Amino acid sequence: MTGMSEGAVELHYPLSASADTVLTPISASCCRGLVSFHYAISADPKGNTCVRALQGNTASAVVSELMGDGTYQVKPGEQVVFRAGRLKSTDANVPIECGCPPPREPQLVASGSAAVGDAEHTRTTRAALGRLGAS
Repeated sequence: MTGMSEGAVELHYPLSASADTVLTPISASCCRGLVSFHYAISADPKGNTCVRALQGNTASAVVSELMGDGTYQVKPGEQVVFRAGRLKSTDANVPIECGCPPPREPQLVASGSAAVGDAEHTRTTRAALGRLGAS
């Protein structure tokens, strides 16, 4: 079991004879059985919770209200947003930022002056810039 009040998580793993739960403003859990569980889940400060099945997913996620008895089954290939943490307020317009953001690309930054202790970084940057200018 994992819990979060707000934030994002992506889950990628096989499940055999167990079940798993992610505790959010609502609750999402996976079914039992031999499945590949690949989901993006995120929640914002207003309780809006999105659940998105990712590529390679073969499992349904069962979402249940913490303060109620309703459930919603998110099927493989499906995505849904639960507004204000309520199952009755669903929306298929899942925001792009559902789940973890993509990793940032490293950036090459050149500057006119270097800080103390940055000598190696400066040499590496100048060498890279020199190679770019030589081609």
